[in-house]
Amino acid sequence: MAKWWQRSNTAEIKPIPWLSPRAVEYFESLLTPDMRVLEHGSGGSTLWLASRVESVVSIEQDQDWVGAVKNQAPQNVQVLMTLPEFEQPYDLLLIDGEPLEDRKKYLSSAIMLVRSGGIVILDNANRPQYAAERKALQEYAESYEVIDANEPGTSFLVTDFYRLP
Repeated sequence: MAKWWQRSNTAEIKPIPWLSPRAVEYFESLLTPDMRVLEHGSGGSTLWLASRVESVVSIEQDQDWVGAVKNQAPQNVQVLMTLPEFEQPYDLLLIDGEPLEDRKKYLSSAIMLVRSGGIVILDNANRPQYAAERKALQEYAESYEVIDANEPGTSFLVTDFYRLP
């Protein structure tokens, strides 16, 4: 039986975030229909968000995923390979893409990318590659929630939720 954390292929993208069930439940409680979302990494979360928020801009480095998500995405979704110029900060930033090194950039830029009172979500939050940037955001955030979904044989199934001041 497949676990929720096992990656699907491009032919079977399901409209649900690749997060633990507890994290998805908490995530959904934070959403409002008027939100503008920026997402680092596309897939099921992109499709799931599209039915719950005003708009989603998803940045994806894997060309196969770009095509697969675009084929299923409604009109309120943009799937791009580079971050576009933007005029106003987003309401929510979901950081869950590859390469892992790019997560540092999104964490470091979160206070410019997300409006005051907005939300930043970091999946696989306890990876050492971006520990310093995670700590800095924890110290800056107005509130901070951690959902640890690790089970035997897993290490990085931790999702952080931050609300910016």
